[in-house]
Amino acid sequence: MNDKPEFPYAKAGGRRAVSSKSNLGASNEMHLFSLAQDGLECIAGVGQSHINFLRANFPMHVHPGCIEVHYCLRGSLTFATESGEFRCMPGDVFLTQPKVAHHLVERRRGQRHFWLLFKYPARRGTPVLGLSQKESDLLCRRLAAIDKCRFPADSRLKQLFQNLFAVCNTEPRGAFRTIKLKSIALMILLVIIACAERGEAGEEHANRRLMDVIADIRRNPAQTASIDELARRAALSESRFSFLFKQATGLPPHAFIVSCRIEEARRRLRDTDDRIAKIARDLGFASPRHLTMQFRQHCDMSPRQFRDGRAT
Repeated sequence: MNDKPEFPYAKAGGRRAVSSKSNLGASNEMHLFSLAQDGLECIAGVGQSHINFLRANFPMHVHPGCIEVHYCLRGSLTFATESGEFRCMPGDVFLTQPKVAHHLVERRRGQRHFWLLFKYPARRGTPVLGLSQKESDLLCRRLAAIDKCRFPADSRLKQLFQNLFAVCNTEPRGAFRTIKLKSIALMILLVIIACAERGEAGEEHANRRLMDVIADIRRNPAQTASIDELARRAALSESRFSFLFKQATGLPPHAFIVSCRIEEARRRLRDTDDRIAKIARDLGFASPRHLTMQFRQHCDMSPRQFRDGRAT
């Protein structure tokens, strides 16, 4: 492992870029690896950042000959390019091609993300990751065809990055370590291509699944599914599900479920003679007292007061 890996980096100033390298080193906030010594010259660097303090940012820059990939784990990451800003939430990927100038707008406490630099071969005849020349050319063409900067990824990417760092941290340098790193790096690139190529159709499918989950909660507010179970039904990571759910409804999932239960309690208090204890039990409240507490918070009155007021 190179304790102070140097990564291709060039400041972008107007139309000109000054060639230089960023010697980022390592700290308790950032773990960086160069994989060149493991025979992965195409992986110019991989990193894991965990921001503990507000930090100054890199200026607008490019990585000559490299694709840069960020995978957001926690917090929101806002990147700026010459064409605008892109806000990445947990589960999102931010990707830039070699000539796209960019920078992270702010580095705030709690942000966590993985990142990787993939270096295109400088000349034909130098295949990457142990692939044949034909396979290497195809992989690079598919990567170069990605024209979007931000897109959602699936949970496989998080696990692959974790596996990559586990090998870097624990496996002694040698042929077997190289085999592991090549296979994981290739899977990371293939998953990135698949997620990027899903495009708008994939996002529409995700939105449709999310709206189906929301509609089911409205129809059956008494259901006791956990947030993790709801996220699986929507085929989203838990963090991305929570973010998109709040965007769609204006409320976090648990608060929305409670709101739907209160709405159904109002209907039953108004249209039926069911006892309050039965309504509380049917709608998944722990007790009539729990229903009363939640009802007061939402309606500024108790269930009994609401029911008595229906005849006035």
